[in-house]
Amino acid sequence: MLETINPFVYARPLDPIKDKNISIIRKAKTNEVILGLEKGDYFALLAPNHTGKTTFIYQVMEKIKQALSGKYRCLYINFKGIEHYSLEIFFQHLAQYIILRIQKEGWGGISGGTHIKNAGHFGHFLEIIASKVDFNLIFFLDEVEILPKELVRELLFVLRTRYIESTINQKFRKTTVLVSGTVDLLELTTGEDTKTAPFNIAKQITLSDFQEEEVLIFIQKLEQLGIVINTNCINKLYEATKGQPYLVQKICYLVVELAKEKLKKEKKEITLEEFNKCIEQISEEENESFAYLTLKLEQELENDLELLNILENLLYSTEDTYIIGKWDTSFKKLELAGVIVREGNKIRIKNPIYEKILKRHFTKAYFARIYFAKEKWGKATQDFKEHLDKISHEELKTSAEISQMQVGLITRTNTLLLKKLPLDKILDMILESIVQCFGFERSYLYLIDRKEEKLICNKIVDSKNQISTQVLNLKDSLYHIYLKGDTTSHLTTVILEQEEYLNPEISAEAKTDPYLKQHFGEKGSVLAIPLMNEDKSIGILGVYNKKPIKEEERNLISSLTNQIALVIKNDTLCKRLHLLNEIAGIIASNAEISTILNSIIKKILEGIDSSEIGLFEIKDKVLKLKENIDWGQKNEYKVGKGIIGLVAKSGKPNKVSLPNEEVLAVPLKFETQVIGVLGVRSILPNSFNTDDIEFLSTCAEQIVMAINKDKYFEKIGGKKQ
Repeated sequence: MLETINPFVYARPLDPIKDKNISIIRKAKTNEVILGLEKGDYFALLAPNHTGKTTFIYQVMEKIKQALSGKYRCLYINFKGIEHYSLEIFFQHLAQYIILRIQKEGWGGISGGTHIKNAGHFGHFLEIIASKVDFNLIFFLDEVEILPKELVRELLFVLRTRYIESTINQKFRKTTVLVSGTVDLLELTTGEDTKTAPFNIAKQITLSDFQEEEVLIFIQKLEQLGIVINTNCINKLYEATKGQPYLVQKICYLVVELAKEKLKKEKKEITLEEFNKCIEQISEEENESFAYLTLKLEQELENDLELLNILENLLYSTEDTYIIGKWDTSFKKLELAGVIVREGNKIRIKNPIYEKILKRHFTKAYFARIYFAKEKWGKATQDFKEHLDKISHEELKTSAEISQMQVGLITRTNTLLLKKLPLDKILDMILESIVQCFGFERSYLYLIDRKEEKLICNKIVDSKNQISTQVLNLKDSLYHIYLKGDTTSHLTTVILEQEEYLNPEISAEAKTDPYLKQHFGEKGSVLAIPLMNEDKSIGILGVYNKKPIKEEERNLISSLTNQIALVIKNDTLCKRLHLLNEIAGIIASNAEISTILNSIIKKILEGIDSSEIGLFEIKDKVLKLKENIDWGQKNEYKVGKGIIGLVAKSGKPNKVSLPNEEVLAVPLKFETQVIGVLGVRSILPNSFNTDDIEFLSTCAEQIVMAINKDKYFEKIGGKKQ
């Protein structure tokens, strides 16, 4: 019978117990780790994004718990949320977290950690742990690639030192490490010179995609749910995904949701056409995972014409492409980025879905422009002629120069992503470059401020590079974002519908759109594209030109919006990391717990799209408001009632969207026990996404750490130093 809750999961790691029915156990790799533990090996887990690294770690930990708990104990640490700490605070925070976990589990009487100032102190701290425990402690360090390189190098050098010491002194073998990551971890374990890589002692564990017989298990699970699938769909799942775990799970998730809708209409069988639409839905969507793919490729292609030629052949040639000679580091990086796979000496795009996504991004014209930019005229001419029709060589050369500027725009944007420049400076440079490279009359950028309920015009840049700013109040009827169906302005349409707006000739629309008439007159063409972070609108990128905007220009601007959204997202994440660093400093202070908690929730509001926050603690199955800022809701909730009570009961984050508000709540958990709930509220729709859930969850962990620290000092009757 079809379950109410969709069992398939694609947005988080799988729990080896709760998600057992949809998990594929990688037995051979798990046994490889277990056998390595007996030898005292350290491990580097290398795999592309969304291949299931964290899920695999959970599976290894569960097997150790079930079969080897008397000899080994596992301690999992995910670096999300602490990656931007200073060197001193990072190692201090890491040590204190380890101490709290060991104390909670009753594994030993270890204390301290506040004296740790550098990597050397942390190494001595690990030595103390090894001398005080009577079992082997395995550290699982996940998402190490998000740490700053200088910090992760320090950490890995310490771990390598521990490993070398363990080969000399048996007592140091009581601590073992598995580090998980992608491309950067490859460089840190092998690199150009293996001898100098900081973690070159690690045994590499690689994860591949599911085999065909493993993918068929998911089809069987769909059938067990009572979903009738056309027989032609059975092999389609593997053909489309080639076993990529994220894609397999997501397609199955979409099929279940489709089956639920069909059941309401008393229709049962999932047809091949409907199954293909689920696959097509994934290949046409824009998300962070796919943006990561294209960004990694662009970075590699910029200065590597050989690789550019190979990718072009992979995407557009009908002949098989083979790589002769050594499988070198540059190709290995692409493999770990999740773009390509190797079959013997043959290279192919990872799966048909990724191939479609890459073709949409890397058109033939894209390759032609790069060749022109690199003065490879012969290679580019044919593709460019097909694109621009028959024109003279001089005209072609002029077009190439313009296209080179446009390619430079994309490359420049990618470069800006990696530079530590202020957000306003990056956005100014991008808007100026759009006007220069495309010859448009004007480019403009609007950002949503949900706290102030305003759509803020961040910048308008015209062809003379004059930058102006203005603020549009969403409470005014023209820009009132809540009013569904209000299409008075194209800006409102873009925000509400979350779809791009292209008007080749303004004159027909100017009479009904005061914004167009005021700013652009009655001649020209306007393109406005929403900036999206998952399903959350964060703003609008728009351009105006006196001549009609061409399809190729629209495609390039559209791809650029993904990069701008990523720039804004990275800036938000960076601000949040600074806030988490400040929160760690607040926790380390000598202030009273009430002052600490109040200071923490103020910091949280600085990093999330909300002006209302409530911190609840559980007492006698009732959640009572402990600290808050403008929390305009109830002060008490019974466990299981309302979103606050439901989160307390389930122990999982939850989000509720209503016509006039959206509430996000996350649990405060110490191990498996829920001790409270942290909630934020916004009166605008689509205010919270996955990043917000992760940020609020990390803040909740910090709050739990502060509360437990306070209780610890109360228990021992001591004073905070």
